[in-house]
Amino acid sequence: MNMNRNEQEGLQIISITGRLDTGTAQQMEDYLNQLIADGQNRILLNMQDLDSISSAGLRVLLSAVKKANRQSGILALCNLNESVYDVFEISGFSEIFSIYMNVDQALIQINP
Repeated sequence: MNMNRNEQEGLQIISITGRLDTGTAQQMEDYLNQLIADGQNRILLNMQDLDSISSAGLRVLLSAVKKANRQSGILALCNLNESVYDVFEISGFSEIFSIYMNVDQALIQINP
């Protein structure tokens, strides 16, 4: 898994490539925890190039969204492919996360 970060309109946009699973979940958890600890609690995960997500990946994202929310931040998702979106739907996580079609839509909705 690779992650690239840029900032746009006060939002940390993290593009994820590869798989978010048992082998990469700790890397993602450490990364998100550090961002939030540094006060960067407005996060958008661009999942356009994320191939798959496992329960370990879901656990990391759930923990991070709770931490961001406690700091009056946001952790939102965008560009989920069909198989990744299905995992969020089946697990009920689509009700927990704000999910957007793309970065532009997220920017409009998050920064009205």
